[in-house]
Parts: sequence; C-alpha cells; structure tokens
Amino acid sequence: MKPGAGERRAGAMGMNRDAMAFVLVAGLASFAGPSFAGASGGPRPQVAVAEPAADAGRVHRGDAVRHDFELRNAGTAPLRVIDAMPACACEAVTFDRLIAPGATGLVHVTLDTSAFTGPIAKGVSVDTDDPDTPRIELILHAQVQPWIAVAPGFARFTAVHGMPAAESFEATLTAPDGQPFEITSVDASFPWLVASFHASDSRPGTWLVDVRLGTDAPVGPISGYVVVQTTHPRQARVEIPVSGFVKPPPH
Repeated sequence: MKPGAGERRAGAMGMNRDAMAFVLVAGLASFAGPSFAGASGGPRPQVAVAEPAADAGRVHRGDAVRHDFELRNAGTAPLRVIDAMPACACEAVTFDRLIAPGATGLVHVTLDTSAFTGPIAKGVSVDTDDPDTPRIELILHAQVQPWIAVAPGFARFTAVHGMPAAESFEATLTAPDGQPFEITSVDASFPWLVASFHASDSRPGTWLVDVRLGTDAPVGPISGYVVVQTTHPRQARVEIPVSGFVKPPPH
C-alpha cells in the first residue's frame, strides 16, 4: 500500500529536522573545538618565585629595611601583576605590573622598623593572572635591635587596693652600640605609678629605672607606660609597658 501525501510530508519533515540537527551539532563542534584547544594548550603566563622569604638580618630600630623580591615569568604569555598588598601599614610596596615571557620583574618592599623590637616577619600578598597560582605570599624577616636596650622590657604588678604591691620593678637601660647617653626624665602614665632613675654605680654607661605601684592605685586592670627621655642621638624616647591588676580589699 502506497503512503499517502500526508505521510510523505511528515517523513520529509522528520528527515529535514534530523539533517538540521546534524548540521547544527557539526557547526558547534567546529566552532568550539579550536577555542577549547586554545584555552587548554595556548600561551599562558606562569609565575615563579625563587625566594618567597627573605631575611634582612640584624637592623637597628627605626631603620628602613628594603628588599626586592624577583618574580619570573616561566610561561609563554605576558604575566600581569594585578596587585601587591602589604600585611602591615609599616610596609610600602611597589611592583612591575607586566612581565614578558622569560623575563623577571620586581616587587620592592620598604619596611619601617620604628615600632618594633626583636624578631619580626611581615608579609606581602601578590595577585597575578597566572591561572594556576593566582596569589603568592612573600615574607620579609628582620631582627630589630633597639638603640637602647631595656631588660626586663616590661613591668607587671599584682596588688590589693590600699596595700603595697608585692613586686618591685627595676629596669636596666644600656646602649648596645656603646654610645654614651644619659636619662633626663621619667614619666608614668598614672599618678599612682611612681618612677625614678639613677646611673649604675658599678656599671659605667648603664642606667636603672625603678617603678613602684602606689597603694592608691584603683581596683581593676593596669595598662600604661613609663616614658624615659634620653640624650641618645638615635633614640631619645624609650617606653616601658606596665601591666597588672589591682584586687579589691578583703572584707
């Protein structure tokens, strides 16, 4: 039995739809194929850092520590450095924004040590357009040595209100560089902290600062400083932290 006209039209329309679908899929494959290949195997940047951590060694307090971190582009496309963000307001950072394939760029870090004593480590976060390593961390270490050393470096008291503190505090101040200096004054944060100073009789070039807690110290935590003024040409001011707690009197 021969198919009718309606059946022939339906069959033709089905064939046309199949052909159109095949052409559409083939077209998409031919369009997407090169694009996907380029994304996976085309030129791309690659950041490499030979020295992510650097040590400036011993520096004096107040010195500016400067260091250049090298970023090498080991890839086949230009490397774009998007940003370099310091972890501390004590750091200033500049950097090369575009690094050619095979070339080296710099992240220049300047660290202000005025607020530090002892070992420090300050970081910088660097963002790049390397798809595999979009962020790298750089760290600058230093051992900050004060011009005037204080030992011990803080005072701590525990007392009962109205009674003398069990502890007394005496700090020794010396200049590690051998620079002669004198103490001209000492001032405490509160009137119930009594501070005095005198030169050591047995150790030339050494000064002693005595801090005592008065019986009128109020109940509660202690948090303040004893500020020492000196004639040292590189460090005219020394701050000695004072902490502790005053308990209420027993009933």
